[in-house]
Amino acid sequence: MQKFFFSLFLFFIVSYHSAWSQVEVPKRETRGLWVSTIHNLDWPSSRYASPKEQQEEFVRLVNLASSCHINTLYIQVRNASDAFYESSIEPWSQWLTGKQGQVPKPFWDPLAFMLEECHKRNIELHAWINPFRAVSHTDFSSVSKQHISKKKKEWCFQYDKTIYLDPGIPEVRAYICAVVKDITDRYDIDGIHFDDYFYPSETGGKFIDDNKSFFKYNEHGLNKEDWRRENINQLIDTVNQTIKECKSYVKFGISPIAVWRHDHRDPIYGSDTYGGQAAYDDLYADVRLWLEKGWIDYVAPQLYHRIGHKLADFSTLEKWWTANAFGKHVYTGHALYKLAKGEEQGWDSPKELIDQIKINRNNDKTTGISLYRALSYSINPWNIQDSLRQTYFKYPSLPAPMPWLDSIPPNAPDALRTTIEDTFVSLLWSAPHKAKDGDEAYQYIVYKFPAQTAIDFDDPKYILTITKQTGYLDRFIENKNCFYVIRALDRLHNESLGFLGYHYNPKN
Repeated sequence: MQKFFFSLFLFFIVSYHSAWSQVEVPKRETRGLWVSTIHNLDWPSSRYASPKEQQEEFVRLVNLASSCHINTLYIQVRNASDAFYESSIEPWSQWLTGKQGQVPKPFWDPLAFMLEECHKRNIELHAWINPFRAVSHTDFSSVSKQHISKKKKEWCFQYDKTIYLDPGIPEVRAYICAVVKDITDRYDIDGIHFDDYFYPSETGGKFIDDNKSFFKYNEHGLNKEDWRRENINQLIDTVNQTIKECKSYVKFGISPIAVWRHDHRDPIYGSDTYGGQAAYDDLYADVRLWLEKGWIDYVAPQLYHRIGHKLADFSTLEKWWTANAFGKHVYTGHALYKLAKGEEQGWDSPKELIDQIKINRNNDKTTGISLYRALSYSINPWNIQDSLRQTYFKYPSLPAPMPWLDSIPPNAPDALRTTIEDTFVSLLWSAPHKAKDGDEAYQYIVYKFPAQTAIDFDDPKYILTITKQTGYLDRFIENKNCFYVIRALDRLHNESLGFLGYHYNPKN
């Protein structure tokens, strides 16, 4: 009897895995992972660890991401008006060195280090910034004398135990833009990323203390709710302009809460949801407008509800965001942390996350998947890493292009040279001439097609590598005919139309 049940168990495991193996994996898909630094949630695990230990820990994290074909990390580099990078504007973060304003010893620049490690592995790094949070908790936070809340007390208000920069003060918005400009100018980032912290939500009888700025700066006589929204609108618009003036290819994205507006408040544009906060009404964040105006390049809504949730169904919200993206990218946010806890209905197995990924991919308007968060991924609940690595993220992917930023592909690489030995094939090529827009090749994508197989550049299983080098050594050759193809990519992942090709015939 025991053998029977064991055999039955193996049958279901093999059948389930076989079903996984039939999954089509898209070539174009942003696969993101959030890395929280505040309170040492994801990285570094200890603010008291040495720089060497923190670096080694990050390398393990980015190696894990690379092994699972994750291509984007949203790394929190400014969580409370502080810095995980060398800054002349804001003090070093307490979550890096143990005390705010304390310089790392021995000195190192975490953002520069993380960028180097990410780019080695073809992973984009989006610098995740909390724009208005100044002090996360007045009872427990380390606050240096050089912190903005000390130097500019008049710019701040306290709500509960958190101190915020007041969005209604024009100098505050200019200050945040200066921080964004500093990061974008000095670091080779791929994106700037804001989460859902704008105005705090007024709950429990508490009120935002912004009357002074409201009466001083409300030039157009708006009601307070519309005035607050307009303050955030101005920030988003100006931040986007700031980024693009620095580097036109740097993306700007927002990760809002799941609901923009409920339809009982906005019957025309709202989502079929009820209960819980809405970005527009509670945080004064009109994300739909930002998408319509083209002020942001992507949205990664935190769709942390399960499929079939009575008040906020994942499927309903996924459809709403893609229908209201105005052609910009949508990367659905998934509650990996709930799978790690396994305490909530529907999250006591990997099925919920897998079904959400299927819904995402069945909607051709969705262009990515984002997982919250890195620690939950690394502890590997229900062996979810294996499920993704072996099936749903089985092959490398490229983020989808953003034609509103760059629609011109690079030229094809030039002058292919090959060396053939019994155990390897060496491919060397030259960088192409600049494209019409002046862009040089940023990376190269190397394909390997079996003989007599139709060349399909949309199938990622034929991708050997994505590399910044002008050469590739294939050590895994077989005694079979195959066809190598090399194409160029620019910074925004446009792929050259032309290509270099080499037919490998072991009999020759």
